[in-house]
Amino acid sequence: MRKILLIGLLITGFATTYASSTFVADNTLEQTQGRRYKRGYYKGNVASEDLPSSITRYLKKHYSDYEIVISKRKGNGYYYLKIAYGGNAYRSYYRSLVFDENGDVVKG
Repeated sequence: MRKILLIGLLITGFATTYASSTFVADNTLEQTQGRRYKRGYYKGNVASEDLPSSITRYLKKHYSDYEIVISKRKGNGYYYLKIAYGGNAYRSYYRSLVFDENGDVVKG
């Protein structure tokens, strides 16, 4: 009886593990693409090299020694960035910036 119960538990465990791993694999999106939102924009994390050139030009002009900490695109098409720049030997300064879908500054 114990052997049958143990075999049943093992089969159930394997089936559950397979089902959850299949679900994760099927529902994982590429980081650069993100999910499509109502208005047709993709949202999710954005690699720094995939940002519009107007955003990178703005960052180079106003924050010459910047480092992008977080860059995301929301469902409304806006880009949300958190950058580290300047500072002293002990810490950097941080700033949150928002750009619209064309790369124009909304909040800076």
